[in-house]
Amino acid sequence: MKALLVICMVLVFNQSLFSQQTEIEIKLKGIQAKSIQGEKLVDYDLIKQVKNKVVILEFWETWCGPCIQGMPHLKDLKNKFPNDLQIICVSSDDFKKTVNYIKENQYPFDYVYDAKKQLSSVFPHSSIPHTVVIDKKGKIKAETFPGYLTEEIIKNLISSDSIDVPFKNN
Repeated sequence: MKALLVICMVLVFNQSLFSQQTEIEIKLKGIQAKSIQGEKLVDYDLIKQVKNKVVILEFWETWCGPCIQGMPHLKDLKNKFPNDLQIICVSSDDFKKTVNYIKENQYPFDYVYDAKKQLSSVFPHSSIPHTVVIDKKGKIKAETFPGYLTEEIIKNLISSDSIDVPFKNN
């Protein structure tokens, strides 16, 4: 009887230990994201995309000069860390303009169209570009500008979980 009780307690403990959600999973719960694929919107599993990778969630718009200026920098980071870094660009701009920009530039990013601004409500910001940095464990490490993210910072996030990045005040 005691053995059965111990086994049950171990199973319950393991279930709660392994079913704990990460910070980002909790924040993204219920978000129905759509990815831009060509000229279509398709379902996009944000939670799946942020697992076990360093993620840059980049809020931008086609009319935003600093956003556009930051894209080549993000591309360089993605090219240096193709397997460990996921860049997800989030826009709620005019759909056709966004699609045209993506076609013309072909950056190696995932593009999420946030027409209802669900993600903007989860990560409130008063200006763009707005960059959310998430570590491999699903912990939000910074809300900042893309220019503050260096190769060294991404290396640190891949190998550990500590970074020193200026936070953007909203």
